[in-house]
Amino acid sequence: MAEKSETAEALLQALAAADNKVATKTGELKQAQQEYEAVADRVFALMDEQGTETIRNSRVGLQATISETDIDRIEDWDKFMPFVLRHKVLHLFQRRLSPVAVRELVEFRKGKSIPGLGKFTKRRLHVTKVSK
Repeated sequence: MAEKSETAEALLQALAAADNKVATKTGELKQAQQEYEAVADRVFALMDEQGTETIRNSRVGLQATISETDIDRIEDWDKFMPFVLRHKVLHLFQRRLSPVAVRELVEFRKGKSIPGLGKFTKRRLHVTKVSK
C-alpha cells in the first residue's frame, strides 16, 4: 500500500519546529563562545602579566600555550593597488567575487555581461510567519 503523501501543513510545522531548535542551539552556542572568549581573555592577561607563553596545572591536568601567527592585511589601498597592477600580481587576491561589485559593474555597462563570468542557481529556503 502506498504511503500517504506529506501535506504542506505538516512539512511547514516540521520545518518551523526544526528552525526553532536551530535558533535555540545557535543562541546557546553563541553564549558559550562568549563565555569561552571572556575566560580566554583572562588567561591571556595572566600569561602576559607573568611574561610566559605557557601555563600548566598538573592538578587539573591542563596546559595553555599561546601561539601567534602574523597575518597580512591591507593598510593603504591607494598604495597597494598600483603595486598589484604594476607588477601584475593579481593572484594575491582570493578568487571570490563580490556580488554587489558585479551587479554595479553590469549596471555601469548598461546590462552588458562581464567576460568570463557565468551564473549558477543557489537554492535556499526562506520560512516566514504568515500574519493572520
